[in-house]
Amino acid sequence: MKKITLSLVLLLLLGACAAPMMHSAPANAEPVASLAGLQISSPMAMAANTGDVTGVFLAIKNTGAEADRLLSAKSDAAEVVQVHETTMKDGIMSMQEVPGIDLPAGETVLLKHGGYHIMLINLKQDLTPGTTLTII
Repeated sequence: MKKITLSLVLLLLLGACAAPMMHSAPANAEPVASLAGLQISSPMAMAANTGDVTGVFLAIKNTGAEADRLLSAKSDAAEVVQVHETTMKDGIMSMQEVPGIDLPAGETVLLKHGGYHIMLINLKQDLTPGTTLTII
């Protein structure tokens, strides 16, 4: 298994806040970026204000013959960027940073509400619908 930091530049068209729990990236959408056998599609982030926290959601398809792993992400739009997972235990939902997300060969992994996602913490700018955001 390769263990690399995903370093694709994603331009995210920010979505409106309506029905945020309904967002799920379609696994078969056209890729917006690709590198080393990894294809990114359906990138989306929730609108938020400077200083706030927001989530980034997308689909990562590993078209390669080997498993891979998303270890981290970076963005100039936030002071802290973390790879997170939402979990439910005893009826309580919580989010926590994870050391990585496995990307099995030939499969698509969805980063979505209620599961894995990229968390932008302490935004340096307002994120409004139509804004583009770069994540590497």
